[in-house]
Amino acid sequence: MSRDHSGDETDVHPGGDANDVQRVTDRPGVTVSRNVDHPPEAVMAVLLRAPTFPVWVVGPGRVVDVDGAWPGVGSGFTHETGRGPLKVRDRTIVQFLDRDNGRITLLACVWPVGEALIQIHVTPHGQHGSRVVMHERPVAGPGSWLPQIVYRPALLGRNLVSIRRLERLVARAEGHR
Repeated sequence: MSRDHSGDETDVHPGGDANDVQRVTDRPGVTVSRNVDHPPEAVMAVLLRAPTFPVWVVGPGRVVDVDGAWPGVGSGFTHETGRGPLKVRDRTIVQFLDRDNGRITLLACVWPVGEALIQIHVTPHGQHGSRVVMHERPVAGPGSWLPQIVYRPALLGRNLVSIRRLERLVARAEGHR
């Protein structure tokens, strides 16, 4: 386990082989994990609300459309990023979902950068908490052509912030019950 700059207990794993957490993937990419003081059901509830994605994920702008079948496999949502004439509409699609075991895999289509596969696994941790593991890897387009040494620092920083934002969003949702 390594500590990030804030000194908290966020784990950073440089690739898909996360030594002290359940293996998320066997492909290159960036894996971050964090123990949170909320049950897996509460974390999954936030993850499965498409409009929350721009709140916790660094990068995407507002959600402008959500498929009626969301969060079913194959369904997705469209998000808008940028301002004025520089707005870009991108799409995120559910590739795999196992609510009961806290697993979701998303394909984020973010052009002109490309596509990325994001796997999130939420497991019980301690008496009332969860361990959230998020793995992201570029799978298509220019982002996938870059060597890992180039894309890893950007994904690592973004995903560390995202996983902390997710924790805060779950805390707010839990506080309003």
